[in-house]
Amino acid sequence: MTATVPQLWLHIGQTKTATTALQAWCAQHRDLLAQAGLLYPEVPASHPLKAQHRFLADGLHAGGPQAEAAVEHLLQAWAHSGLPRMLVSEEVLWHLFEQDPPRRRERLDWLAGRLRASGATVRVLVQLRRQDHWIASWHNQLVKTDVSPLARLDLPDFLAAYQRLDLLDYDRVLGDWADAFGDAALCVHPFDPGADPVRRVLGTLMGETLPPDPTPAPLEQDRLGQAALTLALAFNRQPEAARHKPALLRLLRRANPQLRHRAPPLAPALAEALRREVAPANARLAARLNRSAPLFADWAEAPATTEVGPVAPNTQLGIQNPVVPPLPEARTSEALDAQALAADVAVLAARLFIRHESRLERLNARVGALERALFGAEDDL
Repeated sequence: MTATVPQLWLHIGQTKTATTALQAWCAQHRDLLAQAGLLYPEVPASHPLKAQHRFLADGLHAGGPQAEAAVEHLLQAWAHSGLPRMLVSEEVLWHLFEQDPPRRRERLDWLAGRLRASGATVRVLVQLRRQDHWIASWHNQLVKTDVSPLARLDLPDFLAAYQRLDLLDYDRVLGDWADAFGDAALCVHPFDPGADPVRRVLGTLMGETLPPDPTPAPLEQDRLGQAALTLALAFNRQPEAARHKPALLRLLRRANPQLRHRAPPLAPALAEALRREVAPANARLAARLNRSAPLFADWAEAPATTEVGPVAPNTQLGIQNPVVPPLPEARTSEALDAQALAADVAVLAARLFIRHESRLERLNARVGALERALFGAEDDL
């Protein structure tokens, strides 16, 4: 009788492809996964980012003993489970050293060698979102949660930054994983939100043992509509933004508890320029995967909708941005005035909000000091 070869599934995202819902289901149904012969391991409770699905990614990023400790923890949990397969789901692996490809390749080569030494075969599972949809959704996410330099960029400049780093060339990014683990290790699904992406991934992992209705209640993440996005961008550019960002998110949720807006999309001209730019890379990836159909069937042959203007430099960022064709003459002045007014109002609102929060912090500190002065001695009795 042939022994079963241990199989490790590395689910590396992509970000913004229902990974949170998938991970929530796996955490809630470890018993069902185990019945299908699949371990969904626990992350050590001591890990500071336990809830953020980045235990292995953080170890790989740190390298050295931390990388070894992360891999060893997972392999030990797997060995103790006695199960033939293990799933590690960390969408931030998609962003591993995204601005330093040589280091990404070095860490992936190390990981592949370390896992081969354990006797496991590895499958790399990823859902890919159309580049124009992904960049708009990822921009919305970073502007909402971050105050980093990327989170201060308007969507066209954000797109240009990712283009400059070749991060929208999916074949190039996945090529590093293929070089480490082999083309045959790649298991790639185009993301289709209408086709229950969580069930699709679970079906790949569980096969016929998949329950009839495996998907939990949707865990939609908050998305900023255009007005909230404009405000958040203005806020992120303020000097004290990092300190008060949680308060801004609380304010936005109070104003609109649902925050279920659709992320504002790329302008049609930019989306069409991007489609043309990434079409060769998408075709190469489809060939790498032995797919006869295009990677994104609803986009590959889309007709041009708008002529794209010449490329002009963005002098502030030192990057090249396509120039979007102007609005019709009759509307240009009015539209630009409204856009400029909205931006000015957002900046003013952001500054007033930070000023208010800073004053509230100082007031709370004074109240705390007064309470300690009045009641501290009594508490000691």
